[in-house]
Amino acid sequence: MPRHVVLHPSKFEYKSEVQYNQNKGNLNLYIYVPVTTSTISISLYDHHDWFSHDLVGKATFNPQTDCGNEEICAFRMRFHSSETIVEEVAWVDTRWIKGTQLRPEVEAANKRGIWVHYEEESREKSKYKLTSVKADAVDKELLFAKTGSVFPASLHGLHWMDQRGTSLKNGPYPEEPQYRQTCSLAADEVFLHFGEAAWNPATKCVTGVRQFGGGPLSGHWSWLDQGGQTSDQWTAGEGWNMKYDFCFRDEAMTYVDVLIRVSLSRAVADTLGLESMFPPHVEVTVPVWLNNVGMKKTAFGWDRVTTIGPSWLRNLIRHAFKSSVVQAVFGMGTGLGAGDFLSDGLECHYPLLQIVDGNGNRTKYFQDYLNYINQGTTCEASTFDCQKNRAPGTVVIGRLQKF
Repeated sequence: MPRHVVLHPSKFEYKSEVQYNQNKGNLNLYIYVPVTTSTISISLYDHHDWFSHDLVGKATFNPQTDCGNEEICAFRMRFHSSETIVEEVAWVDTRWIKGTQLRPEVEAANKRGIWVHYEEESREKSKYKLTSVKADAVDKELLFAKTGSVFPASLHGLHWMDQRGTSLKNGPYPEEPQYRQTCSLAADEVFLHFGEAAWNPATKCVTGVRQFGGGPLSGHWSWLDQGGQTSDQWTAGEGWNMKYDFCFRDEAMTYVDVLIRVSLSRAVADTLGLESMFPPHVEVTVPVWLNNVGMKKTAFGWDRVTTIGPSWLRNLIRHAFKSSVVQAVFGMGTGLGAGDFLSDGLECHYPLLQIVDGNGNRTKYFQDYLNYINQGTTCEASTFDCQKNRAPGTVVIGRLQKF
């Protein structure tokens, strides 16, 4: 039985996961909702895989009148049959949470591996903006998977994407002295974290991660500030609208495939300029043999690996579509057309380092990260040898705008 939620007046829509062969249970549907929302309409359906769903009943809720100024408001929504109107067919216990109670509730949901929805169902209406965060306060301000959560310990905390290998400039890692950063390719990304993501123990996947968006409290992916809370690279990719699933390949959890899910509707629009007949939730996952973005566990943290092939297909894609279209469809890490990527045997490596652990403690790599962030530059464009950093001491991160 799935649940369908519509907010008014924005008409943003959200859906819960389907629970099969059950008429009771926890739907675990958490949604960021503006406090100015006037009415919330909820519908319950009897789910069918191949046919249209049967409406079980509807209910509405007005947070302003039903909860007032309470920061935690618990209530029972009673659903009535769409046919008889008066017949009560179901009920759902619900909570409206705001103010100082919001962050602890989001952290509690993350501890259980539950995603708090920050994007509506079509994924086209939610808008994000860059927010500035002090680089020396990320361990206090941002949400991340913590010790005691259902997330694997190797994904706890904050992870710095040291794409330029700056932490290696003072010498190799004692734990793995043979390790090297390879490929002269680097984006002005800083770190990622999983405090607003979900964990699926059956698939061993972290889901709900976005490069350019996130919830209003934290976000997932940070960038260097090019001045005035801006990032050319974030702006260029803001419309990619990709989903990233971090899925462990093996039972020992030593390798992660970063799977890219592409909306068929968005792909058709970006590549052919046509409106698609596919609904927004119909997606395909880019196969790893085409675009393998992965993470290999090491003694010092993670080795971020990027490989793309086969070469004939890479050349075909490069010549058939404009580079902007390729980026829009395939997302991060493609490296198509980059000479260094080819000469390095179709593999690029950089260290992904935990700078804050699951207990909120700073690790030995935190100072290397700070040194990198505090280095302001004057280069006009970002290159491998010069990151474009106009606001040293800060990073920017995409967060949901009010709607």
